[in-house]
Amino acid sequence: MTPMLLAILLSSSVPTPPPALPSPTPTPSWDEPSAYKKIPFGLPYAEMEGRILLTGCRPSTREHESGRRTCDGNGFQANGAAVEDVFFFQDDLFVGVALTFASDDYERLRDVFQLKYGEPSRLETTRITTREGTRFDNETLNWDGRKASVSIQRYGDSLDKGAASIFLNSYLEAREKERLEKLKKDADAF
Repeated sequence: MTPMLLAILLSSSVPTPPPALPSPTPTPSWDEPSAYKKIPFGLPYAEMEGRILLTGCRPSTREHESGRRTCDGNGFQANGAAVEDVFFFQDDLFVGVALTFASDDYERLRDVFQLKYGEPSRLETTRITTREGTRFDNETLNWDGRKASVSIQRYGDSLDKGAASIFLNSYLEAREKERLEKLKKDADAF
């Protein structure tokens, strides 16, 4: 995940970190998701009712994000860890979910992800240094598929919150294209 993409998605109205962009080569032999909580990607927003409780639905207020909406899920427990979920919709179709949890529960959820999806495509460790100079290693596991990508990391937008995501690649690619177009537009303004 690029620091720029992380900053862009963290600055959105939803305080959840972004998923990693898919790598050029999908992970062979992993259980690539086509749904989340048995809700298939691509399901229209109008058909979500009765499948899962969604609250706090809000459209994006950013000019370049027309047609986007996020909704809070009802959260759940996994391997003893409390997980909050935020559902993402593009043009009223379900495209993915961002998850947050206490960073102290990272190992518990990492184990769940590895059991569900198998060995990750990529394992990345980045060093985080606080203003006080304390250093932390942020482990991120990524699974890259042909249609979807999965990511989990110890630290999300703060040291006390971990993050995970499951998104359609088409959505991630569109977000990256928009980011680059906005960056070019900003650079042209100089």
